[in-house]
Amino acid sequence: MQLDDHLKNLLRELGHAINDTVSESDRITGAIAGVRAHGYDIVLKLDAKAREWLADKGYDPAYGARPLKRVIQKAVQDPLSELILSGKVKDGETVAISAGKAGLTFNDTAVAQAA
Repeated sequence: MQLDDHLKNLLRELGHAINDTVSESDRITGAIAGVRAHGYDIVLKLDAKAREWLADKGYDPAYGARPLKRVIQKAVQDPLSELILSGKVKDGETVAISAGKAGLTFNDTAVAQAA
């Protein structure tokens, strides 16, 4: 299996972790608990600022928490995929995710802009 196939499976597993949970908090916690699929062992650790940022961006008064999955995909999964493919994040590493005025940061590097 090629790296692209492994990455697709990894992201699919992360998506399942999001879908398998019920509440907003559980969705975020499930998505960040860890990624262990298809040969990868990457741990994502979100601090309180990152969880608050995701909850804020993933909530819409008209739709509730339904947009959360898309926000996690665009702000966490997509940048993580790019970091894995570029070799900046490797198997066995921990990625510390935080948030500031500019958006999310992975290991102190900005990856998702505030919208």
